[in-house]
Amino acid sequence: MSTNHNRIKVADLETNQPNKILKTNQNGELEFSDVENQQGNTKYKIFTAILNQTGTNPPVARVLENTLGDISFSYLARGTYIATLNNGFPEGKTFTMASAANTNININNMYVGRIDDHTIRMICYSNSYTSDGINTMLQIKVYS
Repeated sequence: MSTNHNRIKVADLETNQPNKILKTNQNGELEFSDVENQQGNTKYKIFTAILNQTGTNPPVARVLENTLGDISFSYLARGTYIATLNNGFPEGKTFTMASAANTNININNMYVGRIDDHTIRMICYSNSYTSDGINTMLQIKVYS
């Protein structure tokens, strides 16, 4: 019976180093690793932003997080907007979500969805008509 077990020195655990995790290396030994080194292993890329738009101008994104790429926005028609990223939104792997931000603009319903590999469309309704302007939170996740 082998007695060669992984051992952790109590002193190692008491060093109080923030943003560290304990992982097993290639040799089966436990070692500390930076949390930042693990973040590249996510199963998706994400775009999260607050979009503002008035008149016939394209929406302007205040980006909160973006690992997806350089998304461009355009105005299509009253209450209808397009997000474009070349081959950025593959079928069966793209998840979208939008909600009205804290705003004076009265948006009751929103539709956001993938059109094709390059395009996401967002439609904002206020009562029974499309809205003139938006102040909207938008999140797009693309899974690996």
